[in-house]
Amino acid sequence: RMVFGSMANDGCHLILNEEEYQEIISEDPKNERFIKVLLGSKEYINGEIRYCIWLDEEKLDEISQTSSIWNRLEAVRNYRKLSKREATRKLSDKPYRFGEVRHQPSESIIIPRVSSEDRDYIPVGYLDANTVISDSALAIYNAETWIFGILTSRLHMIWVKNVGGRLKSDYRYSASLCYNTFPFIKLSKKQKMEIERMVFKILEVRENFAEKNLAYLYNKETMPKQLLDAHVEL
Repeated sequence: RMVFGSMANDGCHLILNEEEYQEIISEDPKNERFIKVLLGSKEYINGEIRYCIWLDEEKLDEISQTSSIWNRLEAVRNYRKLSKREATRKLSDKPYRFGEVRHQPSESIIIPRVSSEDRDYIPVGYLDANTVISDSALAIYNAETWIFGILTSRLHMIWVKNVGGRLKSDYRYSASLCYNTFPFIKLSKKQKMEIERMVFKILEVRENFAEKNLAYLYNKETMPKQLLDAHVEL
C-alpha cells in the first residue's frame, strides 16, 4: 500500500537543518535518540539531509525542561494553539508528534511526488527504518524488492506519463492515479527473483557513483551508461 509521507504541521520547530541538528547533539549526545533523518522529494533527489525531532509520549520524561528540544516542543504547542483550524489547535496537546504520522518502523520505498521531465525514470529509493519520509513524497512500507523494480521500470514510466498528472511539465506521481491503477500482472516466484536481481544491480551501480546525487544520475544528459544499461535490462 502506498501512502503519503508524514506531515509535521509544526511551524518548522520539529524540523532541523544540519546546523540545528549539530547544536542539539552538542548540547547532549544522548539527544540523538530523539532525532531521525527526514527526507522529502527535494532532499532525496538532491542528496540533501534534514532531520526531525521524533518522540513518543513515553520519552518525554527523558527530556530536560531546560533543553533546546523542550523549547522547540513549546514553540510547536504555541504555534498550533494560535491556528485558525480547530483540528490544528487540538494537536497542541501533543507538540512532540507530527500532525499526521504515517511513518512505520521498517524499511521503506520512497517515491518522489514531483520529478523532472528531464528523466526517463523516476528515481525511486530504499530507506532504512530510522528515516522519516515527509509528505512531499510517497512511501511504501514493508515492500518486497520486486515492487521497487516495477516502480522504476520503463513499463511503469510509460503508464505514469500517460495517466499521471503534471506540475508544469514535470511528472506528478499520485498513488490514486499511477500506483493503484497500474495493471500489475501475476508474477511467478522466478520472475520476482529475476526482477529483484536487476534491482540490486541498479542499486549497486548507484552506489558506485555515491558521490553524485540522483538529480545528476537520472538526468538524461548525465546519466552514467552503466546505470542506463541496468535500467534497460530491467
